[in-house]
Amino acid sequence: MAWAVAATLVAAVPARAAGTDGDPLRAPACREALAALERAEREAPAPPAEGASGAMPAALTAARRQAAQVCLAGPPDPPRPAQPSMRPPIAVPLATVAPARPPPSVPGPTMAVPAPRAPVTITACDTTGCWASDGTRLQRAGPQLLGPRGLCSTAGALLNCP
Repeated sequence: MAWAVAATLVAAVPARAAGTDGDPLRAPACREALAALERAEREAPAPPAEGASGAMPAALTAARRQAAQVCLAGPPDPPRPAQPSMRPPIAVPLATVAPARPPPSVPGPTMAVPAPRAPVTITACDTTGCWASDGTRLQRAGPQLLGPRGLCSTAGALLNCP
């Protein structure tokens, strides 16, 4: 029961402010504000030509605000500050980042890289094997030659042994 009474009271408040039929544009206060706006527009000077900038008269601006607030039930504009609220920008120094240090090197086992060897050639052959230019004896294993570390391959006069 109390709920129905409260809903009726809330619905009645805008109807009284808006007029008898509930339309805020037909309320007497809105009609008065619109009439004041029309008077301000008639009294205002002609608008500037296209492309030209000109400020709207203060009376016309105030009349438009008043009509909008009354007829459209908008909230009033907040008061403007007396001085502009703009402040000069704050200068913030750029952040500098130190270059990353390389990770400490961990001493590990070092490997000696063998020096490149001079090309080896076959100097002389017999029925059991061949002699190479570096002084090694290569044994014959079928059509292949067997060096001290494995099978050797030949490319013309050059010999490649592992």
